Amino acid sequence: MARGRRSWWFAGLLAVGVAQVVATGQPPKDEAKEPVAKAKQGGLPAGAVARLGQTRLRHADKPTCVVFSPDGKSFVTGGEDGSIRVWSVATGDQLQLVQKSGMKVSELRLTHGGKRLAAQFGTDGLIRFFDSSTLREIGSTPFVNKHQFAFTTDGAHMATTDLTSNVTVTELATELPKLELVGGDVFDFRPDGKAIAVGDKKGSVTVHLVTGGKPTFTTKQDGAIVGLAYSPNGTRLAVGVKSFSGDDLVRVYEPGKEKPVAEIAGMNLPRAWVGTDSLAVGNGTEAGVYDLAKKAWAGAGRVKGVTGAFAVSPDGTKLVTTGTGLRVRLHDLTTGKQLHAENDSFPDPSLLVGSADGKTLFLLTTDTAYLWPVGTESAKPAGTLPGQVVVATAAAGTLAVATKDEVITYTNFDPTRPLPAKPTHTFKDSAGAKTVAVSGDGKRVAWSANEGTAGRVVEASADGTGERRIVPVGTTVLGMAFNPTGDRIGVLGRDGFLRLWNTTPGRGEAKKVWEARVQRGPRGTVAFSVDGKLVTAVSSAQLSVFSAADGKEDEGREPLYKFERYTDQGQLQHAAFTPDGRHLVVGATGTYGRVEVWELATQGQVRAFTTGYGGTSRLCLFGNGTRIASAGAEEAVTVWDLTFRAGKEAPKAVELLLAWNELESSDAAVGSPAVKTLAAAGDKGTLVIAGGTKDLIARQKKIAEWVADLRSQTFSVRELAIKELVAQGVRAIPAVQAVAKSDDTELRDRAAEVLKKIEDKGGTVPAHGLSPDTLRLLRTVQALEDIGTADAKMLLGAIADLGGRVGAEAKAALARLKK
Repeated sequence: MARGRRSWWFAGLLAVGVAQVVATGQPPKDEAKEPVAKAKQGGLPAGAVARLGQTRLRHADKPTCVVFSPDGKSFVTGGEDGSIRVWSVATGDQLQLVQKSGMKVSELRLTHGGKRLAAQFGTDGLIRFFDSSTLREIGSTPFVNKHQFAFTTDGAHMATTDLTSNVTVTELATELPKLELVGGDVFDFRPDGKAIAVGDKKGSVTVHLVTGGKPTFTTKQDGAIVGLAYSPNGTRLAVGVKSFSGDDLVRVYEPGKEKPVAEIAGMNLPRAWVGTDSLAVGNGTEAGVYDLAKKAWAGAGRVKGVTGAFAVSPDGTKLVTTGTGLRVRLHDLTTGKQLHAENDSFPDPSLLVGSADGKTLFLLTTDTAYLWPVGTESAKPAGTLPGQVVVATAAAGTLAVATKDEVITYTNFDPTRPLPAKPTHTFKDSAGAKTVAVSGDGKRVAWSANEGTAGRVVEASADGTGERRIVPVGTTVLGMAFNPTGDRIGVLGRDGFLRLWNTTPGRGEAKKVWEARVQRGPRGTVAFSVDGKLVTAVSSAQLSVFSAADGKEDEGREPLYKFERYTDQGQLQHAAFTPDGRHLVVGATGTYGRVEVWELATQGQVRAFTTGYGGTSRLCLFGNGTRIASAGAEEAVTVWDLTFRAGKEAPKAVELLLAWNELESSDAAVGSPAVKTLAAAGDKGTLVIAGGTKDLIARQKKIAEWVADLRSQTFSVRELAIKELVAQGVRAIPAVQAVAKSDDTELRDRAAEVLKKIEDKGGTVPAHGLSPDTLRLLRTVQALEDIGTADAKMLLGAIADLGGRVGAEAKAALARLKK
């Protein structure tokens, strides 16, 4: 469309409705009211819209300790993620959470009749006290160079052991020692607090009065004492023995009797009494409640596979174990069944592929494909692979899968439909592949074939026709990807280099185009932007973005952007460009791992999504760019919203005006959401953008004219141009900088004069190098592309006429909208 017609349209669009939207806050009268979006599933983390599986009973790192509440309705766990979590026995839901980052909870004890929770966080030298009903921290006591601790029922005294197995009983009110004993590895207070039983690794058990330390009972066992537990009335003492020669056992003693009154064979950990006749015991692999009177296991018997710490409810019907991994296991001892395990987890997927409309997610896990209608409770099996998947990827209707024995392809792949019964092709001699790639057109595939410390990449037609080609990368391959046209492949090696190879079909041997040094790491990812202009390499602690343009083979290419990473932020594992190429989505591992969205223009973080349960193992973007799917340590698949609008009403006029102003913010967390706010309003957003853009475009054109006038041979014209450019301040800097490196010495000097005067007035361009006007226009282009209506396209055309970076972005957006 000609520029004159665009100007006519521009004025007309403003006249039709922008004044009404701005002045009254109402859309034109003949425009239907937009529907209000309803909130999705409850209980989801911020930014999430759906989840496959549950996150019940999980920590972000290994759980270490557990105690039941006195009423048995809840239990408390601590973990290596530095968190204390309270869980409902009835539902398995998390009720409360307190977390201290960078610390580990190593022990929990209830005291003061269950009203206080005592916690040891690593080696910080304190026992911290929390209100057990609110988890509010209410005090602490010193715990320097100590190993274990326990409290009297009333919380008046604390017993501790040091690293040399000396036991000290301290009166907490005065923090003064009341009793000191040499040689003790485990201990337990008698419920009345007047005596303490102490056992050691040599097999001795002695009961001492707390006041004075007089021994009142002693016994010698043929094994190390690993546990002691008094009955609630204090008349029985359970002793856990890890035998030196025979079977482990738990023996029960009563006052005044040298011989045990009961024994439980095969157990060595007395945990708690249930009344005076039943005892919760374990041995490191199984646990249960043993009825001493009946000499039999209560309920359904012992629970097998019990590892880590465990606790039994006061009524003896429930057992919790910390186990291995991130999940706490809750069992019903009356039935022997595990509770809250239904729809609990989804096996760690090797591949996630989202549909173009954001409604369906295809998953590969072990040897099975699944289809999940996003937002429903379960995924349905959708096909079986000939072997267990090692790694897989998909593009343009082609799915490539590496199993232990072979690489296979499906060239008629559709992420909304079940997997075909048989693969299109099985590649011979392809066993052991660790990475696979598919070209943007789906016609080519590649896989790594690591050979010792060296390696190579094999490239072939996806349907198996034609000959294979070897890319001699010469190092173990951590990650690789084709560019969208399939004539280049980026390979990240263990040697710390990203290399770009020419893989144009029919061109003979693959040739190296360029290489770039990146930080070395144990794993890595390579990804190209949709237009093929950018390529990123992820290597644990660093993410680098390079121009994918060709260069000299021996050229040392420098990154356009570089994002450093620290351990406490979680190491990087995945990266993908959004479909419009404006953002990078990154997945991080570890306790503090999460999904992050970064804006390339400002190199700033837009948002961080976290499940609260640790790292991300898989990541994908849906084709329309509105959603991300991630899988990770929580053993579930979560879908995240990239629009910032899920569950929100259509934006009101005041929000749109605020969003327009926020488009120029250097803070990506402010500017990017503003784009989505304007886009969510459709053509009402276009009206607001048009109103602001008219003046902005006019200003940019005037700045261009003044920059051009710096070349004028007329002194007064040049001086006026300098004056006006300085008055524009930071908004003029990019345009002036563009001529500051001119071969024309006089022009270069005049540009330097302008820049110096702007700097003297305090004008500086942010680190990302974009003026507020440029940044606002770039984000405007994104909003208009998201809107995609005829009026939005017309306004994009007007912005394209500006030329430069902004104009190029507008033209690219229009080209994408035509597809």
